[in-house]
Amino acid sequence: MAVRRKVGIKAKFAVLFVATAVVLLAVNAVWRESVQHDQVEREMLESAHMLATEMNAVWDFMEVNQSQFVRNEDGTYNVYCVVAAKVVAQKFTNSSGGIIIHYTNIETRKPADAPDEYELEALYALRDNPDSKAYYGLVDYQGSKAFRYVEPLWMAESCLECHGGPEGELDVMGFPKEGREVGDLAGAASIIIPADTYLAGAQESATRETLVFFLFLASCMLVAFYGISRLVTKPLRKL
Repeated sequence: MAVRRKVGIKAKFAVLFVATAVVLLAVNAVWRESVQHDQVEREMLESAHMLATEMNAVWDFMEVNQSQFVRNEDGTYNVYCVVAAKVVAQKFTNSSGGIIIHYTNIETRKPADAPDEYELEALYALRDNPDSKAYYGLVDYQGSKAFRYVEPLWMAESCLECHGGPEGELDVMGFPKEGREVGDLAGAASIIIPADTYLAGAQESATRETLVFFLFLASCMLVAFYGISRLVTKPLRKL
């Protein structure tokens, strides 16, 4: 005949404590991951927005001072604001250590300006929602995580010289005009920031916080287990 062994109250409490600890650690890990993800996204959003603001300042400066540029004999300029902004963006990209700044649009004049799948999705979303300030998110990019940020550029009066009407007429740079109007989507500044460094730092911080939480939880449970052993199970055994 098999002998049924009784499980003592201390063993039951031990199982309960361990099960509670596992659940709390799992909940804490999920919560920490969510918090760290949001924190990383906020930090990268701030960085991307700052880069876009600086590039917009370069563009605005070139546009305001267009009349100061050297003119050719036919009255055209040697440098245009859009060309200067793209050159600055390319130079920054080449020396930034991984950050990419790219000016693009749904339809572009040059193949190098053509949007990728994410940028095209962002351009359509921004065009359909003019109140949107930007389109962004943490996504997979070329085998790793990256923060994608796309900020719209809208047609201003000064843009019509090259992109206004009549549609099809060649502008000063020899490209056909698109017949756009003030307020139309003129394109977007696309910024790509590698997220590996940000995520690694967040993971390290989350690991430390989880370890501290585990030690705190273990200490509390050991104290509770000791208290139950001294104040409950020992008196019960005497009775």
